[in-house]
Amino acid sequence: MKKLFQLLIIASIAVGCTTQNEPIPVPEDAQPIVLRVGLEKRVAQDNEFAFDLLKKTITYSGETNVFISPLSVSIALGMAWNGANGQTKTIDPTTKLNIANSLWYKTGFPVKQDFLKINTDYFNAYVKDLDFSKAWAVDTINNWCAKKTNNLIKNPLDQIPSDAVMYLVNAIYFKGIWRKYFETKNTKEASFTNELGNQLKVNMMYQKDTFAYTVDTCAQYLDMSYGNKAFSMTVILPNDGKTTNDVLNYLTPDIWNSGLQNMSSREVEVYLPRFKNQNKFLLNDPLKG
Repeated sequence: MKKLFQLLIIASIAVGCTTQNEPIPVPEDAQPIVLRVGLEKRVAQDNEFAFDLLKKTITYSGETNVFISPLSVSIALGMAWNGANGQTKTIDPTTKLNIANSLWYKTGFPVKQDFLKINTDYFNAYVKDLDFSKAWAVDTINNWCAKKTNNLIKNPLDQIPSDAVMYLVNAIYFKGIWRKYFETKNTKEASFTNELGNQLKVNMMYQKDTFAYTVDTCAQYLDMSYGNKAFSMTVILPNDGKTTNDVLNYLTPDIWNSGLQNMSSREVEVYLPRFKNQNKFLLNDPLKG
């Protein structure tokens, strides 16, 4: 009988794309994180993996709006490979970040204790044997996911196949508040042009302030910080005549790094639509690719 081993990737990102009425106390800026020897290479590898995974997910899914967490996939694969060492640190008291791992294996299925120990020691994974044949087994895993994502992702599993023997689960919950927030009074209905060239009416947020910004032959890049600047969102806007697909084909880790390094502070008018995005993908084919 074929044995089914599954990676379950759960990502819940509350990115602070909301407007504010009351000012938020500005925390002291975070200090730069100095990477240990060798980790720079790992970061570069993860960035390359992220771009590749995004492009392949778009290709295989056929969706126009794709939201994925390459970090989650990388961690889950690391759990399977048992080849990485990492830990989660609190680096911004104003931002909520929770990265949680778990490993669920079918009761009676022989699993090497060294494999379980490494996942516990190096990935801080919750390890549990579970009777997959019971009706409550699905609820048990789903409840764990809901708890780790602040109840935003409640039912990632619909059922457990009869040949399943193990689930490796990674859940990421992130909630950040903009360092420079959008005021409610400045949000107005406006037109937004989507990838297909269609005009849509959206609630458009607006602010004029100083941000890290740069532009190249393909796109404009804007870095918007959260909290104490330990985290930020980089927004990419295709230049006139360019599409999102053009940007995806253009971007490489080297171009991405160059863009970040070339950013400088300048006054920018920012128009950003309020949005909500929810995706569920089977990543077998993208990961094989």
